[in-house]
Amino acid sequence: MKQGSVKKMEKNIDKAGEANLKINRVLDYLEKNQYEAAVLGRQDNFSWVSCGGTNKILNTSEFGSCLLLLSRDERIVIAYSMDGQRIIDEELCGLGFELVELKWYECDLYKKTSGLLKNRKAISDVLIEGADFILPDIYNLHYPLTGGDAKKIKWLAEKAEIIICEASKKIKPGMSERDAERILKKESAENDIDLPVCLIGSDEKIPMYRHPLPTEKKIKNIILLAPAFRKWGIFAPVSRMIYFGKMLEEKIKTKYDAVCTIEASVFSMCKPGTKFSDILIKQKSLYAQLGFPQEWKNHFQGGITGYFPNDPSKCLDKDAKILKNQTFNWYITITGVKVEEVFSSTGGLLSSRGLWPVKNYEVEGESFYLPQIMIV
Repeated sequence: MKQGSVKKMEKNIDKAGEANLKINRVLDYLEKNQYEAAVLGRQDNFSWVSCGGTNKILNTSEFGSCLLLLSRDERIVIAYSMDGQRIIDEELCGLGFELVELKWYECDLYKKTSGLLKNRKAISDVLIEGADFILPDIYNLHYPLTGGDAKKIKWLAEKAEIIICEASKKIKPGMSERDAERILKKESAENDIDLPVCLIGSDEKIPMYRHPLPTEKKIKNIILLAPAFRKWGIFAPVSRMIYFGKMLEEKIKTKYDAVCTIEASVFSMCKPGTKFSDILIKQKSLYAQLGFPQEWKNHFQGGITGYFPNDPSKCLDKDAKILKNQTFNWYITITGVKVEEVFSSTGGLLSSRGLWPVKNYEVEGESFYLPQIMIV
C-alpha cells in the first residue's frame, strides 16, 4: 500500500467515533468496578485512546508529556505550556478534550492531576497519588480491536514483510550485524515506520542468546532478524532468518520445522473463546513430542500485541480467553531458531503475504503457509 493509500485509509477511519468507543470502554469499566475517574499517562494508552496520536517527547520512555483525565463529565489533558496546545491541535483535534495547562515552574503534572481528582476513586496507568495503579486492566480494554485499528495493524504487518524482504536483498556476508541494523532502520524510515525493537544476531550468537543485540560482529552464514515495527503507536513484531549458502544444516532444518509445526498448531487454536492456558498446554506437549521437552522454558511463548509489543502473561492466566479481533505475535523458539508472525483471531496470518519462501503446515484440516529460512 503506497503512502497515498495510507492517507486514504486514515481518512476513511472515523477517528472521533473510534475514540468515543474506546473512552466509553474506559467509562464502562469505571462504572462496573465502582470507580469515578481514570488517568492515562503512558504513551501506548495515549496512542490507543487518540487513535494513533502521540504524547511523546522522550523516545526512550514509556511515559508521555501529558496526562489524560477521563470521567463521565470530563475529558481533560494536563500538560505543560510547551506541549499542551500542540497535543490538543495535532493529536486530539475534534475529540472533545479540554486543556489544563501549566507553566514548568508552577506545579508537577502528577501533583496537579492528583488535585483534579478531588478525592474521587480513580484508576491510573502511572503511579499517581490518589489513584489505583491497574495497568493490566487498562490494556485489556484495547480489545477487541476497533475496525480502524484492525485495518492499521493489517497494513503494518504486511509492510513489515515488505521491509524485511527489501532489507534481505542488501544484507550480505561480511557485513556487521550493525550494518544489517542500519539497513532495516533505513528501510523502515523510508516507509515512515519506527523501529523501537531491533534484535539481530548471526551465526554462533543465535544459539547463545534469545535476545541478541546487533554488534560489529561480522555475518558469516546465518542471521536472525527480529524487529518490532511501529506506526500509529501500533506494533507489528516479526522474526525471519536468512542463510547464506547452498545447503542448510540438517540440525537447523529439523529445529526450524519443529518451531513451525508448533506455530501452526498455535495459530489453529487462535479462535475466540479459546483459553490462553490451553495454548500453553498444547505448546508444552508439542515441544515434548518433537524432541525438545525443555525448550518452552527458555523464552516467553508469545501472546497479544497491538499498542504494546507483546503481553505473554495471558498464558499463565487460567481464565483469560481469546477475543474477536485480537492480534498476536507468538514467538516459538528452540535453541538456534525462532519464528514470529503477526496473527489475528479474526483475520488470520497478517504478516506473511507471499514475498518470503513458505511451507504449508496442516493442522486439523487448516493450512498455514509459514515463512521458512530464506536461502540466498
